[in-house]
Amino acid sequence: MKRWSMTMALAAAGLFLLSGCPDLMKRDPVKLRAELAERVQAYNECFRWREFEKAAQYVVPEKRGDFLTAMETLRTGFSLDGFQVREIVVGPSGEEAVVKVRRTFVRAPSVDLQSVELTQKWVLRDGVWFLESGPY
Repeated sequence: MKRWSMTMALAAAGLFLLSGCPDLMKRDPVKLRAELAERVQAYNECFRWREFEKAAQYVVPEKRGDFLTAMETLRTGFSLDGFQVREIVVGPSGEEAVVKVRRTFVRAPSVDLQSVELTQKWVLRDGVWFLESGPY
């Protein structure tokens, strides 16, 4: 009788854990935001130095080809002077975020410093943040 009770208790505990207990499965929102901020910073550093193949690793896998094709036009005649992450808003589910980035750049044939603010959508997949949609 004791053995059966112990087996049932372990089975119930296992089902409880596998059922996705919200409190156990939730990730710390502060940690999620910090991880996102780190990935956004790293992606933009790669972009800044025109390391587009490395930057592509931060883009969702199904859009990496499109990203690299779009970056071909920036390999020459484009110089990113700097960037500033202006805002990061993680959605209520904790699995998507909107990030605003201001970039200053020079694009030939102009020699004037230009500025643009981009709104990017980032998504959490298997515990890792990826850029889902640009502008890149």
